Amino acid sequence: LVCVGVGRDVFVTVRPRMPPPQHNGLKASAPGYIHIVVKYPLHMANGTSRRYLFVALDRATQWVFIAMYRNKTAANAGRFLGDLERACPIRIRTI
Repeated sequence: LVCVGVGRDVFVTVRPRMPPPQHNGLKASAPGYIHIVVKYPLHMANGTSRRYLFVALDRATQWVFIAMYRNKTAANAGRFLGDLERACPIRIRTI
């Protein structure tokens, strides 16, 4: 119920009840589902050279693997995936 008005004139508006919004967060999953992000950190100590941050996160266990490379290339992406596979303590099911 909303009351809006000026002076003695008041208008009443009835709003229908809306269901609560559904949460669309990440679904809980078993270990082995890896989320990968590649970011360019803006605030680097050396402002003359770019670096790219490759991050892999297991959604269930919150295990994180991070590597930093000078270039964002397919070769570095392959290198990151190989290093990730060797370092990951659990079986990777999905990336």
